[in-house]
Amino acid sequence: MGQRPKVSPVANLVCTTPDSRHRFQPLRFLSRANNGPSDQEFQAPCWVEATRVLLLKVRIGMVRRNESSLVITMKLASLLVWTLLVVASFCPVYALDCGNASLRVEKLICITPELKKADEAMSAAYFELLRQTTDSEFHEALIRSQRRWLQARSRGVSRIEGMEDEEPDDRKVLLKITRDRLNSLRGTGPIRTMEQQRKIASKDSGGPFAGYEASCEFLPPRYGNWDYVCSVTTHRQHKDRICSVAEDWASGHTTEHRLVSVVNNGEPKPVASCHTGYGGMTCPDRENIDQIGGVAHWNTNPQPSTTDLRPPRAGSLWKYDPDGPSETDEPWMRDCLFASTYPPPDVSRPDPVPEK
Repeated sequence: MGQRPKVSPVANLVCTTPDSRHRFQPLRFLSRANNGPSDQEFQAPCWVEATRVLLLKVRIGMVRRNESSLVITMKLASLLVWTLLVVASFCPVYALDCGNASLRVEKLICITPELKKADEAMSAAYFELLRQTTDSEFHEALIRSQRRWLQARSRGVSRIEGMEDEEPDDRKVLLKITRDRLNSLRGTGPIRTMEQQRKIASKDSGGPFAGYEASCEFLPPRYGNWDYVCSVTTHRQHKDRICSVAEDWASGHTTEHRLVSVVNNGEPKPVASCHTGYGGMTCPDRENIDQIGGVAHWNTNPQPSTTDLRPPRAGSLWKYDPDGPSETDEPWMRDCLFASTYPPPDVSRPDPVPEK
């Protein structure tokens, strides 16, 4: 009796591409080893998926008969570029290949058995989560999220000078953050977060300026315990109005920034901003307007800078972010999106432009 075939790591990739019904389905093959009785199914690597899409495009008529060789060449070249974009967008990240490790973090992982074992377990949990995720939009967001986390880890362990109680061994820090990621991927948090984001967004008309943008890092002691923290800006769009919110963390203080923009000639134009937090500033809300008096207000002369949010850019936003917030439906946000006029004129005034 033949042995069961061993599936290579590349065969464990969950790569998805559009099929004729505009869903995302993995391409699968049957593998038979030594004429054994058992067929073992595995999923094709991403370049095979992309090639399938290319062939489908050709088959359905993007390259027609009787066209000149120049036209066919130009079409195939454009399809090749499109195929590469598919690969970049939907191919999951591989587990660490110690044979090609080049970064200091990668080398530390490869020479430390406990750390390498944790990395392999984290990678296995990631692929298992992908296999269980049938929603194509969530699937794509998980791939992007894992790639972003790996990029943050690859930058190495950042430290704050003068912290005496800080763990000096980078390997122990890497072990901690890798196990934290493992626990996150094994849980239901990422999917539940995106489900809630979808539920909230369903109330809006949506548009090209709705979505999430984020920067993520590991917070060292004094400010964290090497926790993975993402500073996420949420943009919600209803018709021509865009309402944005983000929390900014600096020097141990959190500040919430808000921005109202309107779409004008296809581009978002900031019309009002405010922030709440460090420095004693407060945004005016229905719940606090009686207590805070006339100090809190919307600035109707926003200046995109370090203190004001920038309006969103179409094409740069994630539709869902598993590392982002799941609750962005506060009363002020609903007023911002659905009130006939926002912000209210009685709590709005222009601030002077800061001197450069």
